[in-house]
Amino acid sequence: MVHNTIQDNEKIKKLEQIHMTRVSHTDSALSFHLMPPSGWLNDPNGLCQLHGTYHIFFQYSPYSAIGEGDKYWGHYETKDFIKDDPIQFLHRSNDKGKEDAELAGFIASLFAYGNRKMFISKLNDLFARADNDIANYVKNGDFANLKGMEYRFAKDYDIIPVFEILNKLYSSSKGLEELFSYAFKSENFGHIDKKTVIPIGTMARIDTNRDVKIELLENCLSED
Repeated sequence: MVHNTIQDNEKIKKLEQIHMTRVSHTDSALSFHLMPPSGWLNDPNGLCQLHGTYHIFFQYSPYSAIGEGDKYWGHYETKDFIKDDPIQFLHRSNDKGKEDAELAGFIASLFAYGNRKMFISKLNDLFARADNDIANYVKNGDFANLKGMEYRFAKDYDIIPVFEILNKLYSSSKGLEELFSYAFKSENFGHIDKKTVIPIGTMARIDTNRDVKIELLENCLSED
């Protein structure tokens, strides 16, 4: 049964205060996904936006971590989902045009793994090196200021070739839009061979497989 009363609210608030005090500063606290103040969260729904505020409702069982016992309606609201999300880099570039937005989103996705605070910081550093003008930076082709940059398993000799590939792509084609369109229209999508480009599988993460990336992109650009 899902219900809620004034008496329930007071009891739940006290329980939530105790729980959040214990959990908020531990590794168990979620910092990105929704987390119930106490107990169990299920079935987020009623997602909506009203006057600039986003609302999320969910089934809530504050007394049990596995959803047993009485259930209530929980509610979260926020004005800003983007502040701590890597999608912020795409939104920063929206007013600069399609190329800036798609490049910003694509490059942000390459680093968006691991600790969120770390990769947001690293992306801020990267975009600062590009003077927050990522399309012109890619097209200019001078990536000397990326030397010494690294993130987790990726070193500058992994990162710079990705930008070199993007430079070649935007110098000789319509960029990422053409690349992805080619891949999704390919009859052999999902297989790596001389006539197939798989941008998601080969460039979704920075790695040391430089020659494969370059070969696949060159195949894409040289196809009739």
